[in-house]
This record gives sequence, structure tokens and C-alpha cells, in this order.
Amino acid sequence: MARHYDKWNQINDDPELKQKRHDQAGYITTLKKIFDHKTLLFLEEKILDHLVDEVILLEARIPGAQAVTDFSFLMAPAYKALEGFLFQLAKGLELPSGSNPENAGGYFANAQTVDKHIDGILKELDEESDKADISDSEQREIKFRLSQMGSFLNNYRNSPAHFNGDPVKAGEKAAQLVTTIFEHIDSTTKVLLATGFLTCEEKTEAGKTIWTVQPKVL
Repeated sequence: MARHYDKWNQINDDPELKQKRHDQAGYITTLKKIFDHKTLLFLEEKILDHLVDEVILLEARIPGAQAVTDFSFLMAPAYKALEGFLFQLAKGLELPSGSNPENAGGYFANAQTVDKHIDGILKELDEESDKADISDSEQREIKFRLSQMGSFLNNYRNSPAHFNGDPVKAGEKAAQLVTTIFEHIDSTTKVLLATGFLTCEEKTEAGKTIWTVQPKVL
């Protein structure tokens, strides 16, 4: 893996962005205690912003909270981050999009289709002699996690976001669900990077440092 760097401390000539990063500093520190360092390098900047927003929202005092009937709004930044995470995975893995490429769930809606696509990547990786072998148990873990992404999105994004979804009746419950989303993003990323199934590579484009994520075989 290329050398690590902190996305939030990149030199940037945009004064508005600099001020934003200054204002976020304390919350970013909190986020770094929750997520593995490599996960934060892996995730796209827009996803990171949603995660910071979630930390801010959970620490905020909600006026009239005792009268709120559905606390799902407290989860909004987290489930947006989850949706962005799925888009990032789908792009990196070149998953077929289904009927609507703007729908993150469409990439993961059919577990069998995802499974078949991952099998193809694993087969190519296995045939590449210069690639590190991924054990059978690691392959099963990768396939299970990716094939279940659609179901996870439905439970932790679609249900709280939609009118007919189950209401989140307490702020504490919303915080628990957010923690589950955070843990899922973090643990999945760590598995994909640790096995070598995905790679993170540092590149410079137009004077800016970016990270590209893709299966080793592509």
C-alpha cells in the first residue's frame, strides 16, 4: 500500500474548505477513534463528510426531544454514508448496476448476481501468479459480506428513510443503529483490504493527491 496521509490535512487553496476542516477538527478526532486508519484512507471524501456530520448530530442536543415520535432523522448522515460506501464498492468492483445506476441498492439487489461476479474476480486473482493468494475462508467471508450488502442497506437505510419503514422510537436506538452501520463499513473495508481483494493506491491528478480503489485483478 502507498504511504498513508490524512485527507483532512491536505494543502488546499480553498479558504472555505480550510475553515470547514478547522470547524470539524474535534469531530474528526472522534471519528478516528471509531474507524481504522486504513478505512478512513479508503473512504471517499464525501462519505467521510457524512460520517463527520453523523458524529456532530449524535452529540447535539435536540430541542423537544421528549416529544419526538421517530428518531430516524438522527441516522440520516450515517445511512447516506452507507449508501456512498456501496457506490464506492460497486464502482471499484465494476458490479452490474441493474436498471438504475443511481440506485446503490440495485448493484447489490441480487445476491446471486453479486456472488457470481465476485467468483469471476476471485478466479482471475487465483490465476495471477504474482498476486497474493486469498484463502478459501477469506473468499467465503468476502462473498458473504458483499452478497449481503443489499439486505443490510434495506434494513439500515431504506427502512428508517422511508415513510412505511419501522420508526426509530428512541434516540438511544438511533445511536445503536448508527454504531452498527459504522462497524459494518469499518469491518467490511478491513476484510477487503487485509485479504488483498481490494487495493488502495495513491495517485496525483491535477496537483491533488487522490486514492484509487479497485480489485487487484483489474
